[in-house]
Amino acid sequence: MSSLDSPQSLVRCALVNLGCRVNHAEIEAMRLALEDENIAVTDSGKAQVVVVNTCAVTGEAEAKSRKAIRRLASKPSIQAIYVTGCAANLFEEEFTSLANNVVYVPDKRSIPERIKQDATAPAESVDPHGLSNSSPARMRREIKIQDGCNNTCSYCIVRVARGPSHSVPVQEILQQARRASSDGIGEIVLAGINLGQFRLDEEFANSTGVKVDATSLTTLIHHLLAELPLARIRLSSIEPTDIDPSLIDLMAQNPQRIAAYLHIPLQSGSNTILKAMSRPYTVQDFQKTVNAIRQKLPHIALATDIIVGFPGETDENFMETYEFAKRLQFSKIHLFRYSLRPGTPAANRTDQIAPEIKAERAHNLQKLADSMRYQHAQGLKGSVAQVYVESPGRGKSEGLFEAKIPKEAPLGTIYAAPVSDVREDCLICQ
Repeated sequence: MSSLDSPQSLVRCALVNLGCRVNHAEIEAMRLALEDENIAVTDSGKAQVVVVNTCAVTGEAEAKSRKAIRRLASKPSIQAIYVTGCAANLFEEEFTSLANNVVYVPDKRSIPERIKQDATAPAESVDPHGLSNSSPARMRREIKIQDGCNNTCSYCIVRVARGPSHSVPVQEILQQARRASSDGIGEIVLAGINLGQFRLDEEFANSTGVKVDATSLTTLIHHLLAELPLARIRLSSIEPTDIDPSLIDLMAQNPQRIAAYLHIPLQSGSNTILKAMSRPYTVQDFQKTVNAIRQKLPHIALATDIIVGFPGETDENFMETYEFAKRLQFSKIHLFRYSLRPGTPAANRTDQIAPEIKAERAHNLQKLADSMRYQHAQGLKGSVAQVYVESPGRGKSEGLFEAKIPKEAPLGTIYAAPVSDVREDCLICQ
């Protein structure tokens, strides 16, 4: 019988996550580690301790982290709030000064042990299965394979918060993927701050005789496909300069097991602004990369990130971005208004853009993004979508569209679903 099979006194922990897919992957790994240590994961209303994984990618994200901590600190039942993540790494003193019970923990892996040492379980016995989980089990799992970044984009503070690029050892990744598979999860998302900079560790490379080079990500996916009965592997954001031809070939060769979806950050469609951002490519380079991908994967869904209102961005620069995005027909655009991040080169520029101009540009580009996503969905009518089944009658297509499917489709599998209609950004499938 499991230690969680009968009523008992448990330390109860809530997990609060803000930020990117890497943060999601970290929180999911933490949830599993807490459960292994017999620490119940619940909501903040029932918790003695809370872990907040903070974000610093924009000023708004940082503010949300502070707001969440203040709200939690007002709850008398919470003994300690452990803060970690990008914003906490950058502004430790600011966060720990928010309340007396806020504790900064730089090493996320040490949190379960810290909770065991510091927290006091409630006296009453509870049924662990009756707890409301703040991080409910999902049918898709993010696995962090890489962290940090070696790029020097002039607007970005995340590279300061997370340090230089470093990769997770392959055996550790395989172990996490095996656990996902044994938990009945059929789709994993490989996540990283700079995913394409993933490199095989020397121990694995030496034992298998493979090279540690730009094809490392492709090699890892090869091993995941060979070793595990996963229904599908999905990649998170990957920089255009890191897309190796071997990766595209592997995706084309495994259409049923690797999602035909890539999220490739553009940031701007103006060469002038790309140069000011210190992005290591031109618009022409980006176009060439997309053309090469679509030649091998003509039906791929391409998503991107775009920043509007970067310092010095003129109306002409913005229109270059608008027209370039329109020409490439992205299936989804993650749109950001430029956010001044202290300590970055862009923050020191004197040609900052007025908030109302940023708002207008964001509004116009968002309308285009919504239109292109709708057109992409409409274009799927009559085709067969490969839908990963996440709940009875619901799933996600390769392009991350919600899909309504027959309820008898088995959970955790890929269901080949003929698309008959599109309603409110949802594919209606037979």
